[in-house]
Amino acid sequence: MVNNASKVMIIVALFIGVLGMSPVLAVEQSATAKISYGGWGLDSDEKKEAEQAALRKAIETYIAEVQQAHFRNYKKVKAEIDKNIESYFLDYVVTDANEDKDDDTYEVTVRGTINEPMLMAKLISSGDEVDISKQAYLTFVFVAREIAETTSTTNESTSNTKSQGKGIAQSGTDETTETFKSKTETASIKTENKRISDVISYRVATANEVDVAMGNVFTNANYLVIDAAMLEEETDYLLDVNSFIEDYQTGNDLSSKTKGNALKGLRGLEDPIDYMAIGTLDIDEQQTNEQTGMYRISVSVTGQILSVRHRGAAVAKVGPVQYFGEGPTLTVAKNNALKLAAEEAAQELVAMLSGKNIR
Repeated sequence: MVNNASKVMIIVALFIGVLGMSPVLAVEQSATAKISYGGWGLDSDEKKEAEQAALRKAIETYIAEVQQAHFRNYKKVKAEIDKNIESYFLDYVVTDANEDKDDDTYEVTVRGTINEPMLMAKLISSGDEVDISKQAYLTFVFVAREIAETTSTTNESTSNTKSQGKGIAQSGTDETTETFKSKTETASIKTENKRISDVISYRVATANEVDVAMGNVFTNANYLVIDAAMLEEETDYLLDVNSFIEDYQTGNDLSSKTKGNALKGLRGLEDPIDYMAIGTLDIDEQQTNEQTGMYRISVSVTGQILSVRHRGAAVAKVGPVQYFGEGPTLTVAKNNALKLAAEEAAQELVAMLSGKNIR
């Protein structure tokens, strides 16, 4: 049981899928900055100042263009990031530099490799120290799926066409020609098959590694992570992980019974539960990177966080968003894609909660 004095939100983490090691995420970003200088001319410290200004501009541009959901959090910790700007880059190079001696200005362009995991951890934490008694628990059940079978339903329709024709008969004796109306009717039948719908069934399997991938993001954001199975008995199995799996095997939505029972069970616990996150990670068909020869797998993730106390109202949504993973084998490529999709989805959801001051 969770301490009754703690006002918390429980993160029930269950992921379905197979996960492997993923490389450190890094992205390149370019930016330009201009400074004014005085004195006897441009010195090395002023050049360094311009480079750091460009690096700060690169981070801000990256947030604005790629991580819009984190922009509010970025504003909270911008001063801290700016103070140690070089630590958020794995490396950088100056690609262009121009000094205007008439105006005493120096303009520099840099291209840097952003250490995305480090930056995201800072954005998610928002620089706040959270008292453990105020840390939140959020329940979530996510599944990763692969299509097992697709059944098409069709509607068959037919149409009949009748025709009459005229012929020419010629007598063998008097060489006279007679035109007559044929008594023969020709019927043609046209059949059309119109697809009505596809019924898709999915293969579903559990994996602790995926739980860890998303759980780490929530932990870094000062949430407390608890496995879903640990709450099943406490909710008298109203929260039933197998029911989630069964629903997601045949569709993209939970049944009203599965969702309603889970919310009821979490709401009825001795310690109040605030939120439940649900969603899917869909593994698409394999591809091959023609340049590297590596296997390439895409994963499409969709998820949302529901307010348990407010009848399951959605307070944050993500997706569908597609992510790609590569590797020397199909398993490694799949694992990398799942890990990336799980981490990115969790970061997006955390950013939305933080933006609404939900902790």
